[in-house]
Amino acid sequence: MTTHLLRSRPAPTADPELGTNPLLEVQVNQTDDGLGDEWAGDIRRMLCPWVTSHRGSVDAMADLLAMDRPTFDRRLKSRGTSYRALADEIRFEVACRLLKDTEMSLSQIAAALGYSEASAFTRAFRGWSGQAPSVWRAAH
Repeated sequence: MTTHLLRSRPAPTADPELGTNPLLEVQVNQTDDGLGDEWAGDIRRMLCPWVTSHRGSVDAMADLLAMDRPTFDRRLKSRGTSYRALADEIRFEVACRLLKDTEMSLSQIAAALGYSEASAFTRAFRGWSGQAPSVWRAAH
């Protein structure tokens, strides 16, 4: 995780007596612009262990990043995603790894991903992949 996630950067202000510093403005703008995919990628990396430990609430993630929930939601939206979409991507990736690389039952995988029942996991997996987890496992 990069350190810029954990600190909040105040909006740059110009001192009327000093004027603006074009070089500083360019650096700030480049830094902000550079957060796009990297920032969302950092969130994805942080979500992976949270998803499997069932601690992954959006409010907790926003708190961890020292920002309020609306700001967190706006930043994700500006990058074309949402917390739920990222969490679902992570769940799908982890589910695929578990289906492919382990002999775990669907109930065990469902529990590992925080689903209360295997049927809920099966519905979610079908929505992600278009097929039941057992069919996906047999094909891979």
